[in-house]
Amino acid sequence: MVKDKSKKLTVPLNVLSVRVYNIAEHTAFCMGLYNYKFYLLAKSVIAAINDNNPLSLANNTRSLVEQIAAITYLIESIEKMMSNLKDQGQLKKIDEILNKAEKNINRVYFGQGKGQSNGTDYKAVHINDSLGSLQKEIPDIHDLYSVLCEYVHPNFGNNKLVSSGQLGKGKFESIDINSESVIEILECSALVFDFLDQKRVYHPAVSARIYNFVEYFFVKGAKITNVFSQNNSKPTGDGKSQKTALFFKKARNAGEAIQLSYLYFSGNNIEIYGRQNEGIEKGYIYDTYNTSNGVFWVKVPMYQSVIADF
Repeated sequence: MVKDKSKKLTVPLNVLSVRVYNIAEHTAFCMGLYNYKFYLLAKSVIAAINDNNPLSLANNTRSLVEQIAAITYLIESIEKMMSNLKDQGQLKKIDEILNKAEKNINRVYFGQGKGQSNGTDYKAVHINDSLGSLQKEIPDIHDLYSVLCEYVHPNFGNNKLVSSGQLGKGKFESIDINSESVIEILECSALVFDFLDQKRVYHPAVSARIYNFVEYFFVKGAKITNVFSQNNSKPTGDGKSQKTALFFKKARNAGEAIQLSYLYFSGNNIEIYGRQNEGIEKGYIYDTYNTSNGVFWVKVPMYQSVIADF
């Protein structure tokens, strides 16, 4: 649908709209892919615990960290893309920003190691780079990853998971699940699963925000100089009641209206504790925000996507 509608746009919006849409689609695909890999690795971690297999536990936990680091790297790069696009009206610069995001998506999906080739120029993201992104979320991830590597690589740490550690005299058997080494690995597993639990809502919101960008191309009067402009309009109403709810009438779509609401609160140093939907009336969605300054009503238009209406 976007490709068909884009044909009605002038150059370069006709091309850029499709590129931004593809970035949204491919980002969502990668997040779905990695979520499925998290699921498979989680099953392996559970099986390792049930089978008292510390070597498998260490391997799968380390792989889980690497997968999380890779998708975190991608999400960070997409966040940077959206931030850099704001108020950007120069075609050359927009092209550079989109190109970097497209390349990072392809690196995360198609990337291969040194010396390997799959017909593309995409090099896999180095673990140090992806851990650097994850470190902003989990400060001690480098130390945790080093611990897991010690238990995975063929060395003493790895050997003591399946032997008594005495050269020439040790027995070949998995150490007990309650041993200090296994507990250390389990603590790493618990940390990454807790991180995933916290991010299960945040991650899909990233691609949703890119889709929101796509709609801006189809708004009447859209030009290369204003399609990524940051809307700084002030709301009508004081938000103290449903009748006087905060309303951003210049918002280009519902997504931007919600974004402007959050900007309004942060710009006025108002902390949000929660949001609750209060219903729909005459084509508008009404939400209440529980904040440090009391309850605020916000009114958001419930119109169809401007893409569909174009």
